[in-house]
Amino acid sequence: MDQPQIAVASGVKTHIATKTALLMGMVAAFSIAGSFAVALLRPTPPSTPVQSFSSAFRPTKITNGAMSESYLTELQNIGFLRNGITLAYYERGTIISTGKLVPATSSAPLVIQISGTSSTHTLPARTAALQTNLGITTVCIPETQVTPLTGITKYYYDFAGTPYRDSNLRTPAISTPCDQLLSESLAPASVTGGRLSQELVGMYSGISMKLIRDNTEVGNYVNEAGNPGVILPVGSAWTGSRSPLIISAEDSLARTVPARTLAITTDMGVYTLCLPETTYTAGQKVTWYFKEDGTPYHDVFLTQPALIPNCGEMLQSSFTPISLTGASLNEPYADEPDPNDPHATGGHILSFGRDLYNLGGFSNNTFSQSSSNAISGSRSPFNVSFAFRTSYPQRTLTLATDQGSLELCLPEIIPAGDNRTVYFYDSLGHPYTDSFLQHPVECISEVQ
Repeated sequence: MDQPQIAVASGVKTHIATKTALLMGMVAAFSIAGSFAVALLRPTPPSTPVQSFSSAFRPTKITNGAMSESYLTELQNIGFLRNGITLAYYERGTIISTGKLVPATSSAPLVIQISGTSSTHTLPARTAALQTNLGITTVCIPETQVTPLTGITKYYYDFAGTPYRDSNLRTPAISTPCDQLLSESLAPASVTGGRLSQELVGMYSGISMKLIRDNTEVGNYVNEAGNPGVILPVGSAWTGSRSPLIISAEDSLARTVPARTLAITTDMGVYTLCLPETTYTAGQKVTWYFKEDGTPYHDVFLTQPALIPNCGEMLQSSFTPISLTGASLNEPYADEPDPNDPHATGGHILSFGRDLYNLGGFSNNTFSQSSSNAISGSRSPFNVSFAFRTSYPQRTLTLATDQGSLELCLPEIIPAGDNRTVYFYDSLGHPYTDSFLQHPVECISEVQ
């Protein structure tokens, strides 16, 4: 009798287990279906990262402003708006306030609106420094195609100065945030002076250079007898703007001008800039934009370098004494030229310099000390200038400087024509034919 009961009990257990399994399967199925339905209802994440709307640039007033430089053509209208209210407008490099205010409760971002007037043309990229109730903000304006009348381009801005193509700040108009692009820009408010590594006179006369920031000339290159290669201060730009320093150069002749370094003194300290070898077309301007390390770029956003490697790397090993206290040769030169020879610099067969300062000379195996000092903080390399003569055999020159003693290798020289020979030196005493220390001269002596 017990066995049938056991059988019934086992059947009940089996039936219960079967129902339980069916219920669990149904629950799981509903759970999966529910998850799938939720997934269908959940919005797809955008491909472009969404900026928080709180990052919008929302000034209530624009006091004034300046473009990094003027546009070559003025066939466009540029307005700075919020909530449809024009706060300022552009006119020949200057941003002029309308005096209007936007309610503080408005959450709309600043808009820069560009429209054409009579022709289709491309506006190059610019930066604009804006003085607002929030302080000074530098914004990036991308290269823009302008079409007549009906074509209107709008850029919406976040607090970093980055432009977007939509008012929700979801679609950036440039690939890198504006403040990152300009984080290393050389942005002095004033230039108090400066000197080239070598002058551009004689065969290079006719070259002019202007140093510009925020469309304001802050310095210019003096190319005249008696004061060549010197940068003189002119005006002052804005403090707080991140628009980079610009050098605009022009030559009256078509020719190639060798590379130079340029040490400038500014309100931010001393900076050494690299000016590349440049082939000029007569009357056409060449423009460079600079980072703090002195590297020139072809664009205001500092993304297209005009030199590789960068200026700081090239000048890292330059020999940079400020003053000299002594010099001697391992063996005197024989048959020195007459000190009155017009090709001898200051009556010396060897002249020592930096930043166009004469640091001393050498003749008749005797060092002549100078009262001049180079620019402290400049990275322009020390140079030795050889007066014209038939030839110079190789020698080793030992210098006593404010930085200690250093041996320099003076290569064998066979001058060509009436031109002086100039070599630039690194901190190991090795000579180069260029101020960037990229073209070494073979010279083997005690200097290793």
